[in-house]
Amino acid sequence: MKIRLSLVAVLFLLTSLVACSLPEKKQTKTTVDTGQTTGNTAKPEHVLTAKNVYNFLLKKDAKKILFIDVRTPAETERGLPTLVDANVPYTFNRRELNNDFVHSIEERLDEMGLDKQATLLLICHEGNRSARAIDLLLEQGYKNVYSVKGGIVQWKADDLPWSDEPSIEQMYF
Repeated sequence: MKIRLSLVAVLFLLTSLVACSLPEKKQTKTTVDTGQTTGNTAKPEHVLTAKNVYNFLLKKDAKKILFIDVRTPAETERGLPTLVDANVPYTFNRRELNNDFVHSIEERLDEMGLDKQATLLLICHEGNRSARAIDLLLEQGYKNVYSVKGGIVQWKADDLPWSDEPSIEQMYF
């Protein structure tokens, strides 16, 4: 009886060790009908928290940073972070891609005397569109581009500076 009990205990321990040493199953991203990946798709090295972005913008080198709200013009009518330099929508109605997005970013950079090497910070409602916009900019050769994790939702939750009335200079035309 003792041998049988010892054998069961050894088998249990071996099974536990093997199960614990198996690699975790990776989660896969899901695709919706629009063909776009759901969730924040930007690589982790291109994602910053709202508080980190705010602190980054307060540094003295902030003049070399372009902070863009990529939400639709209708969304920005309800307000935007006070430190946003401009609204350049990534999409117009959450499905229609802004074909002038990269060109509009380049125009804003030129206005500030900056180039592709400048730091770009992008924010949207929850971080999904800004993550896709980051991917597009990376494909176009930009290196220092970052998405705000959690977007406007997190910006407001962190009680960071907000303006209910965007200035005309910030708006997209």
